[in-house]
Amino acid sequence: MPVALCVTLFLTGAYAWSIWQLDPADLSLAPDRRVYFRFHAGMLAVHMVLQILTVVLTFTNKGKAGQAILIGATAIIATGIFGVSGFFVLEKANAFLRNLAVCQVLLVLCCMILTQTIDIFIFKGAKIVGQIRWGKVGIRPQYALISLCISVVMLMGLMGYVRSGLRQNWHVFGVLKDTSPQAMSPVIQEMTITVGFITIVFLGLVAFVFWLRSLGEPDPFADNNDPPNPT
Repeated sequence: MPVALCVTLFLTGAYAWSIWQLDPADLSLAPDRRVYFRFHAGMLAVHMVLQILTVVLTFTNKGKAGQAILIGATAIIATGIFGVSGFFVLEKANAFLRNLAVCQVLLVLCCMILTQTIDIFIFKGAKIVGQIRWGKVGIRPQYALISLCISVVMLMGLMGYVRSGLRQNWHVFGVLKDTSPQAMSPVIQEMTITVGFITIVFLGLVAFVFWLRSLGEPDPFADNNDPPNPT
């Protein structure tokens, strides 16, 4: 576990230091845009502190609490804070948006490494008390899977828009500029509505295919131990 902690701290710390030292002129930005670099570097430093706290809690037999803190904080920082700040960066310091994306991926990656390592230590030598029963899924896990599917499809669509919006009115950023009157990128609100509609249509088609597949098949969740009908 200390090895995993050293790896995550090195990855997070090295990148935090690189964007802290980043010169706005290198991204063709005004000097006052440095505040965005410092803010995101500071949030990476906060995550490093939480990584250390998680490992400390694990060594005091509170590994699950440490995992909950790290996963929750990662979700809040990567989505709640960096997700919101991305809109400001897109408008005020567009070129830094690539670095912001790396920050988000790095936080999630470090969280996965630490939590997986903690699981290995927590469940080492644990007894198997049951087997996996494929096809038997509770109500809450089904809702969780559906929510995850919607989030992934929405995220892929919106990130595709962000990737296109990064270049603004450039065909090749900094090399070939689009000077035509039609050069534009749709606003975030318009793209959110469009991607949301596409998500509903896509999931509706997937549900329709599953429904067709289930026609004529017995209900896998039916209770086969019911007594026969005397009639």
